[in-house]
Formats: sequence, structure tokens, C-alpha cells
Amino acid sequence: MAGMGRWPLCAAFVIAAIPFTGLVGTGIRYVFDDHPGERLPSWYGWIFALAALIVSALFVASAIAAAARVPSWTTLFRASAVAVPIVALASFGSPPLVAGVVALLVATWLLKRREAARSFEPPPAPSDA
Repeated sequence: MAGMGRWPLCAAFVIAAIPFTGLVGTGIRYVFDDHPGERLPSWYGWIFALAALIVSALFVASAIAAAARVPSWTTLFRASAVAVPIVALASFGSPPLVAGVVALLVATWLLKRREAARSFEPPPAPSDA
């Protein structure tokens, strides 16, 4: 991430969002399937789908931030930090969802640090060509 250009970084975030959109579909499919009495109630599928949608939306927002530099990495880091406990509780600690949002938290933290370091660098000197 440190040396990546903004377009490959944008593509990486888009590709990383794809599995989470599939988990949204899995949650919705759970709502409409029949379940034995021991399983979670069918309405829980909506909650799981919402948790997966939060993770995929954060990845898409990160792709937009990489391409257009809006929203800032600081905003996405804060949103990811808030999303970690929400997704963990809503999904009953689903490993794919929690790992995805934690990976996004680490990525936005690194990108936030990189942007902060760039803001302190002096502008390049004009070249005498």
C-alpha cells in the first residue's frame, strides 16, 4: 500500500468488496430458507446481511477515497473503528466479516499515516531544465 498508485489501490478495494456483497446475498437467502428448530430465526438473516453490507460499503468508500481522495482516510479509519464492534456483535463474531472490517481498519490506518507524513514534506524544488 505504501508505494501503490491510486488506481491499483482503488481496484484492490473494489475486488476486496466482492466477497462481502456475496455475504449480503447469503444473509438474504437465509431469510427465505426453511430452518430446523435449532437454528437462528430467519429474521437474523436481515441483521447478518446488514453487517455484511456495512463492510462492503466501507470497502467501496475506500475505493472512492483512493480514486477521488474524498472521503479522507481519517474519516474512513474512524468509520471502520466504529464498525468493528457493530459488525462483530451483529454477526455473532462471523470470522469473514470481522476479519474484513479489521483488515480495512488496518489499511485505513496505514493510509491515514501515509497521508499525514506526506503533508509534512516540503514541496519539491523547481527543476532547472
